[in-house]
Amino acid sequence: MRTNKKTILSILLIALMLTQIFNSKVFAESSGAFSSKEEVVYSTLNTDGKVNGIYVVNILDITKSGTINDYGNYLNIKNLTNLKNINSNEDNITINVEEGKFYYQGNAKSTDLPWIFNIKYTLDNKEIQAKDLTGKSGKLKIEIDTTQNKIIDSSFYQNYMIQISVTLDNNKCKSITSESGVFANSGKNKLITFTVMPNTDLSASITTDVSDFEMKGITITAVPFSMTFDLPDTKEMTKDLVTLSEAITQLNAGTIGLVEGVKSLNIGMNQLKDGSNNYQAGINALNNQSSGLTEASKNINDSLGTINSSLNALSEQLAVAMPNTEISMSLAQISQALGLLTTNYSSFNDGLTAYTGGLSQLATSYNSINDGITSMANGTASLYGGIDKMAAGTNELNNQTKDLPNQIDTAINKLMSEYDFSDYKPISFVSVKNQNVKSVQFIISTEKIEKEKVIEKVEVPKKDTFWERLKKLFIR
Repeated sequence: MRTNKKTILSILLIALMLTQIFNSKVFAESSGAFSSKEEVVYSTLNTDGKVNGIYVVNILDITKSGTINDYGNYLNIKNLTNLKNINSNEDNITINVEEGKFYYQGNAKSTDLPWIFNIKYTLDNKEIQAKDLTGKSGKLKIEIDTTQNKIIDSSFYQNYMIQISVTLDNNKCKSITSESGVFANSGKNKLITFTVMPNTDLSASITTDVSDFEMKGITITAVPFSMTFDLPDTKEMTKDLVTLSEAITQLNAGTIGLVEGVKSLNIGMNQLKDGSNNYQAGINALNNQSSGLTEASKNINDSLGTINSSLNALSEQLAVAMPNTEISMSLAQISQALGLLTTNYSSFNDGLTAYTGGLSQLATSYNSINDGITSMANGTASLYGGIDKMAAGTNELNNQTKDLPNQIDTAINKLMSEYDFSDYKPISFVSVKNQNVKSVQFIISTEKIEKEKVIEKVEVPKKDTFWERLKKLFIR
């Protein structure tokens, strides 16, 4: 009985040990791990930009041997590392791996990329299909447009930079031009490259004169935008900007003082202009009245001469008729006094005539002087208006440049922030379930535009059979 118990106990212990060994093996197979995953997305496009197909090369950095899971919707899967099978159940992929790099390829079910490409060809201003371009000659225009494919996660469109390269044979393509393309020589070919920044679309074109046209496929690569900028030391620059800002402040203060000075000058010139206008009006009025004054003075002078002559004649007659009488003596005195008055008035009349002539000349000359004063007053008014506008401009400039160094720093930081994608974390293109994604890049190419290769049939000489060769030995 004891022997049976020992036997049963031994069997149970052995079974337990086998179970532990089995479980340990199963655990080992399911405990694989990888530290990172990379995806290289390959795609071929038709010559017009439509997607033919997509396949993805997955690169896993295995840190622990065993069974791991990866995810993706594939039509079929191919192990690129070894001959082991890869199991898949819908989007769940089970792989038994060893430590190191593991590669496998999956042909995607979807034909959608994060971008939509549209390529159009125009020959001599007429749209033409790419397949009809082979061997053609004329003026060719190739138009390439890219836009966002909104059914794919937008993070690719928002964070990836695209480079599109078009290769043209210099022997078949002449006078190649493109406004936005960057040109480079590659052997006998001309390479035209277009760069599409994140979150932007492209609309570009190439024009060329072609003969017997053929073209290699257009290549497109897309990777996360990453560019390191070495910012210059802005301390010296901002120091100079502070000096500039202070100089502008001083200029503004000086301009304000100049405005006040020109304003006072303008007020004084307006007062001078008003006084000159009044003086001119008085001179003109006096000049206009001088002709009547000289005419009246002349009449008085003539009348005094006539009276004086008459009085002298009467005085002489009385002196003869009534000599030494009081009347004749008085009349002689009056005649003498009147003669003196006539002589003095004649001198006065000559002076008045000369004065009025000078007044007329003064009035004529002063018109020019007054015009000059008026022009000067108008000029100072214009000067004041111009200086006032300049002062407004320098004041605005002063306000805009008071904080110029900080403005420059802010502008630089804003510009840099537009191209700062340092916080971007790659996501899987094939499945949101995938973790530890290190990088995803796209390599895309279009079909070639080339003539069909003509395969010449080579006739293979018929080999004689053994009996035919033996027979020929006996034929001479």
